[in-house]
Amino acid sequence: MNVNPTKVDEDFNERISIDGRIFFAGTDKARVISEILEQRGWSRTKDRNVTNFTIKWCLANQVDWTKFQEGKQLINNIPGQLAFSDKINLWYTVRDYLQKRYTQNGKHMQTFLAMTFVLDDENEVAEFLRVYKKQNRTWIYKPRYNYAGRGITVLPVHSDLSTIFKLKITWISNATVIYISRPLLIKGRKFDIRVHWLVAWTKPLLVFYNHNASVVRLSLNLYREFDCDRTTHLTNLSVQESHSRYAFLQESTGMTINQLN
Repeated sequence: MNVNPTKVDEDFNERISIDGRIFFAGTDKARVISEILEQRGWSRTKDRNVTNFTIKWCLANQVDWTKFQEGKQLINNIPGQLAFSDKINLWYTVRDYLQKRYTQNGKHMQTFLAMTFVLDDENEVAEFLRVYKKQNRTWIYKPRYNYAGRGITVLPVHSDLSTIFKLKITWISNATVIYISRPLLIKGRKFDIRVHWLVAWTKPLLVFYNHNASVVRLSLNLYREFDCDRTTHLTNLSVQESHSRYAFLQESTGMTINQLN
């Protein structure tokens, strides 16, 4: 039996249009699905509170799981993901897990986690400043909800603590983390590994791992702990793009997993 692929695609598009499939795509990466769905006759809505959608591509805080229709709708988020996708919640989740698991075995939590302070009240700020003065170490300040390296600040050893203290009100629910001064390096440069997973289903759990799509991101600068240049410490692509020599050394900011191996 011969099947005309074009005819099948046209029939599919027509059926979708008749069904009135609606999708919401409200993030910077929405183009991943928007062009394909619009070509197939889907209707795009700009209403972030839409409830009669079939697919919704949005930020985690834009999902109302109480109105989610299981089996009829798709969302690019997972119920309960805020326990690990938010910087502060991730800290609490991992900290609580390690406290329960390792304190029973006599292992100290800081063997696994860098010292972290969540600056959500004056007592926490005061404790951070006390430790900061006592330890001759560099720290990293991380805004809770930012991404792509936005707002991350390196706090050198001799920062103005009085200024930091005055800014404490703007640091609510943000975090400071003691800097790992002797990180693992690749050819003298800091790096991170971005691994791509697809959680296709949660009941039952079905997860795919794409080894070939995973990448290693590198800093353009050679690592020096007391260098105040953010591009030395942060491997985010958006941060590296601000480097004065990025246009000439762009290919040096990354490698594949196979190249790493």
